[in-house]
Amino acid sequence: MFELFVGFILGFIISMTGVGGGVLMIPVLMYVFKMDPVASVATANLCSMLMKISSSMTHYHLGNIPLKASGLFLLTTAPTTILGSYFISVGMTSNYASSLSSAVEVLIVIAMASSLTIMIRNRFMPQNTMKFKHTTSQTKPWYQIVLSGLFAGSVIGTTGVGGGIIVLPILIKFLGLNIKQAVGVSVFVTMLLSGLAALIYGLNGQTNVTLSMQLFAGSLIAIPFAHRLMKTISMQKLDTATLCLVLISVGSMCFRYL
Repeated sequence: MFELFVGFILGFIISMTGVGGGVLMIPVLMYVFKMDPVASVATANLCSMLMKISSSMTHYHLGNIPLKASGLFLLTTAPTTILGSYFISVGMTSNYASSLSSAVEVLIVIAMASSLTIMIRNRFMPQNTMKFKHTTSQTKPWYQIVLSGLFAGSVIGTTGVGGGIIVLPILIKFLGLNIKQAVGVSVFVTMLLSGLAALIYGLNGQTNVTLSMQLFAGSLIAIPFAHRLMKTISMQKLDTATLCLVLISVGSMCFRYL
């Protein structure tokens, strides 16, 4: 029951604020469920995949997922997602497991802090994310698309953090998608990438499937309540609440080093 309750709270917050599961979920898995950093990344990836299935279907039916752009971005992000998660997963079975676990924790903090920085910049300079239109002339050179995709994949594979926050600006800036398409492709692609990472971690027994399913079940219960409350709360309050939650989440991770 406790796991369902935690899943309900996480699902409620994620549905309300749109914040990616990794930013909020990893600290909960580490503090509440006493999981090591790598197991937290693995389990958060599986939870993220499960929670994005219904959203992906919704965006697909709304026509917000151009398959060509999705396929292109998957080709650039999947290799580093697979390699990153494989390297961490296999490394945890070696003599360097302790050092690698500490390194992953540092990477998580860096990824979370970067996500927070992007959120703050978008909050106070929203015109930067809205000025890109879906035109061929806005599409960046192929090597910029590849490099940005490789970077995004490596972050997801090694930390489980920043899938939406990092991927969304890349899709708008480098692939020239409009905001609706970028959100749809981001949800769909990060769902698949999180599933890939969770599978690789799971092959080495680092993904807690049972806990993931319990948290997912709790999040499903929360969705109707979150949608009902969203009708009565302003976007400004939601944005403020989102920033506060991510700030608390990043602060809790940094507190471990004090």
